[in-house]
Amino acid sequence: RRGAFARELEPYDATIASIKANAAGRTYAATEGVFDYMATAVGLQDRTPSGYAAAARNDTDPSPADLDAFLNLLQAKGVSVLIYNTQTEGSVPEQLRAAAEAAGVPVVDVTETPAPGAESFEAWQVDQLTALAEALGVR
Repeated sequence: RRGAFARELEPYDATIASIKANAAGRTYAATEGVFDYMATAVGLQDRTPSGYAAAARNDTDPSPADLDAFLNLLQAKGVSVLIYNTQTEGSVPEQLRAAAEAAGVPVVDVTETPAPGAESFEAWQVDQLTALAEALGVR
């Protein structure tokens, strides 16, 4: 079983290695920290405004200044991608997504749990990583 599991992880591991080799040092901002560990694993640098990130971690609304800092970051194309948690509802994440799209910053949709219809945990993760690679132009 261990060998079978290791084989199932090969596409996952290969995708992580490919992104890390080709996109390390690029930047991201995130509507929530759900993807932060993976972003670190592939070598991306987090540029999410700290006040916004703290509010997201604490399930509170960001201050107007923190939201403005995030919007300015996106409008200035200060990040390579926006990581967007599709399982988060509300006007603030939607406003950030709209700002990224208006500025031409690629948006990568991620989820906290496997997407409906996902073949497996590994396939779900590979799908998210593939979307990231495409957004970064390294696929």
